[in-house]
Amino acid sequence: MRKEEYREFLRKYLHQEHSEEEYRTFLVWFRSLDMDNARVVIDEYEKLLMESGLEEELPPDPRLMAKIEERLDQLDRSEQAAGKVFRLPWWSKVAATIAVLLAVYWGIDRFQNGLASGQQDMAINVPDVAPGQNRALLTLSDGSSIVLSEVNPGEIAKQALVRIEKDEQGELIYSPTEHYRFSTENLKKEYNTIQTPRSGQYKVLLPDGTKVWMNSMTTLRFPVTFDPVERSVELSGEAYFEVAKATLSGRRIPFRVKSNGQVIEVTGTRFNVNTYSDDSYIKTTLLEGGVNVVAELNGKSVELKPGEQSLVKNKADGKEVISVRKADIEGDIAWTSGYFHFRETGLKEVMQQLIRWYDIEVEYVGNPAGEKFSGYVSRNVSLSNVLSMLEQGSDVKFELLEGAKVRVYAASDDTRQ
Repeated sequence: MRKEEYREFLRKYLHQEHSEEEYRTFLVWFRSLDMDNARVVIDEYEKLLMESGLEEELPPDPRLMAKIEERLDQLDRSEQAAGKVFRLPWWSKVAATIAVLLAVYWGIDRFQNGLASGQQDMAINVPDVAPGQNRALLTLSDGSSIVLSEVNPGEIAKQALVRIEKDEQGELIYSPTEHYRFSTENLKKEYNTIQTPRSGQYKVLLPDGTKVWMNSMTTLRFPVTFDPVERSVELSGEAYFEVAKATLSGRRIPFRVKSNGQVIEVTGTRFNVNTYSDDSYIKTTLLEGGVNVVAELNGKSVELKPGEQSLVKNKADGKEVISVRKADIEGDIAWTSGYFHFRETGLKEVMQQLIRWYDIEVEYVGNPAGEKFSGYVSRNVSLSNVLSMLEQGSDVKFELLEGAKVRVYAASDDTRQ
């Protein structure tokens, strides 16, 4: 592949404009490179990234670079004779993106060498599973539904002094008409609901200017025109909010997010809420501003400062219902930038995230649950690439089966059928 060809692919990759065929062609070619040429490609990628200005959108994490170095040391010891080791400069700003490229490199290398040695890794004749996309179902106040991925950009509905539009990027926008305002005389109790399925996500701009990023398996219910006393929405699943400030007669109108077991009271801020039912806690991470989190089980509340996270128990068990800890901000919002973030994350929690994003079924064989995983993994690659990366340096094996099923077992477990 000539320089101008791989530069063009890397440019497309940065802006998520590449096709699946271009992606696979690049990976096959990239794997064939020796140490020096691979470094040249990574150098070129860094230049393009810096020129694009997108490096600020990536979640830098020095701990991840330490993991990369640790993995390269393992490759030094195990594959030096094969000449497959190459080094990286210490680029904290581009750590996450470079890790994605290297992870795919390692994963495919391990995958193909495993097949050559007769190991039973993921079967190449099994259809791969594509990553999730912008997909959601909009239910209007009259009960009618719109599959957002099936409608063209432009106005798709009008309700209660608000135009509902889909833009060219697939974002759903609620645009107030000239008569819209926070006033009881214009208030209508009309609610809309947006639901993202498994392997779906969506971004919504509410009529007050609040931006909401919805992760997979998430439901957001909200009034088309907000109450002048408070702006209240209901959430299940996970969403990231950038709340717009709103005032009426000089008074700030608060914003509230109600979810299973808690209420978040906001004035104007950025925060992430994770209310997935398979987690033990509802987690609220504050990036900017201030929020007050109230646990409905006992009425206790905490006031968060930027960089803090509250944990509210889903069920009462006699222990503390609500608590506060330091947040891993980059990790908690990595999904909004297109990454999974694992930080000493247990196997079953990792697989729950993959279930939601790839819409798969998981079968556990034996007892492989003791593994912990750390690092960033792209949400924009196929499932086989993610599983190949997870296998590196761990005792866990994955088999990709027909029907979007994954079998998980320990490499040392002889009970696998």
